[in-house]
This record gives sequence, C-alpha cells and structure tokens, in this order.
Amino acid sequence: MPQILITFPHIWPTMEKESAGKAGILKQETILAWIDELIQKNNTSEPPSLVFAEWICAGRIWVSKAPDNFKAFCLKQLSQRTETSFNPSDLVLAGLAAPLFGEDFSLLEQLSNNHLRLSKLLDPNETGLLQWPSSTPQYWPAVQAAWISSSDQLLKHKLPPSQMEQVIQLKEIYVYETDHQLWQKSKNTYQVLPTATATEILTVANNALAMLAWIPDQDRAEDILSSLRKSAAPWQNKEQAINEWLGPAAYLLFEALKAYEMTQAAQELSNYVNNHLSTTPDNAMQKCLYQLWEESTN
Repeated sequence: MPQILITFPHIWPTMEKESAGKAGILKQETILAWIDELIQKNNTSEPPSLVFAEWICAGRIWVSKAPDNFKAFCLKQLSQRTETSFNPSDLVLAGLAAPLFGEDFSLLEQLSNNHLRLSKLLDPNETGLLQWPSSTPQYWPAVQAAWISSSDQLLKHKLPPSQMEQVIQLKEIYVYETDHQLWQKSKNTYQVLPTATATEILTVANNALAMLAWIPDQDRAEDILSSLRKSAAPWQNKEQAINEWLGPAAYLLFEALKAYEMTQAAQELSNYVNNHLSTTPDNAMQKCLYQLWEESTN
C-alpha cells in the first residue's frame, strides 16, 4: 500500500502580497481558500473522480491568477516526494505545471520523472490500470484520465528522449486498457472496477475526465452523450437543481462536449447550470466555479 503523504505548504502570505496590486483581492483570497481546502483533504479518502475534478478546476484558476505561487507549490511537492509517497494532486500536477515549466528543462524533467514514478507506484504489475490506494483495490476511469491528460501536456514540451518514449508508450497502454476494461457497454459509461454503487458508476466526472483525456473515440463519446440525454438532470429534469450537476465535474463535462464539437449539448448543459447556479455563492468553490462559467459564456 503506497504511503499517503499529506503536505501543507505555507505559501499563502507570498501569494497575497503578489496579488495586492491587482484588481480583486477578494478573488485571490477566494482562490486561496479553495486551494487550502483541497490541500487539507489531499488524500485518498474521497472518490478520485471528485478529487480530480476539483483539483483541475481550482488548479487552472490558480495557474492563471498566481503562476509564481503555483510553481512554488509544485517545487515543494516535488522536493518532498519519495518512491512510495502519493497525493491525489500528484496525478494532475504535471498537466497543470508543464505549460509553466516548458522552458525550464530541469524542472520539466523533474515533473516527468514524478509522473513516471506514479505509473510504477499505482500499476506495479504493469496491467495497464492504475490502482487507487484503498482497503479494497479499485480501478477508476478518472485516475486513468488524470494520468493520461497530464501526459498530453508533458508531451507538448521537449523531454529527454528516454522519458518521452516511456510517457508515449504508457499513455497508449492506459488509453487502450481504459477503453477495453472500464467501458460498460450496457450503460454507455466508463465504470469503476470492481463495480461500485450506481452513483459511483454513473458519476459525471468519470465520463467528463475520460473525454477530456480523449480516451473515447467520437462514436463512443456520442454514446456517452446519448446516455446522458436519457437520464441526466440537464436534459431530463431541467427544473431541479442537482448538486452533482453544479460542481466542478459539470464544468469539465461542458469543456469535454465542446472539445468533441457537441456544441448544442454543451449549450444545453451551460443553460441548465446558469439557471441554477447561485449568483451569490456562499463558499470558495462555488465562487470560483461561478467565475469559470462566467468566463466560458462571455
């Protein structure tokens, strides 16, 4: 069982100083509050699909608003890693950080080494499925997708040849095995193995993250959308606000639908969220999500 290493980097004062001269100090403080919540629970006790959806959305805002402090967080995370330590944030770290470190070959190499380390740690038997650390072994589409998405970002930059070859090979294997082992044809969804509860199987995030990682081909993505149209709230229960469809995973599905050129479905999802998302959000995550949706529809 991998050791779960939880860290709490004390970099917030620097970040606040950095943002003091910019518009919207409250906005910066809100971002920090959400990030702080994620760091406090940066462990494997929650379903990874939900963890990664939050980290990706929060991370994107963090990178865009305070890149230097995000880099500081990355460096601290990389410096504290051992061969057996693992945080959920590690799986999305390379994907978020690679664009920032693209010109720094030394840091890019560290990111790549850590990314490859995770594949050995979570797939020690080289089955092509990354195992989520828990009392009972589980294989989540979201875990596969997080690793694959980060790989895509790394491969946009110049890596050492040996690292690049390993990342490409592993990415191809993980895409193939996700599609062949975690796809449930009868429900047109990517599923958790061993099969979990219905809620976990049909979670928005599993399919959203898989699509963002370009795991399904266009036909399979159409099957996912067809299933959503038949059962999901934005298409079947438009008047009722369902929390699952107002969180980070819904925003990532919106992006995924646009990526697959499912423009009408993306607009329908956006309409549902905008109809139900509070214009006076009362916590950090809701405030940040409100900003993401505002920016995406303007």
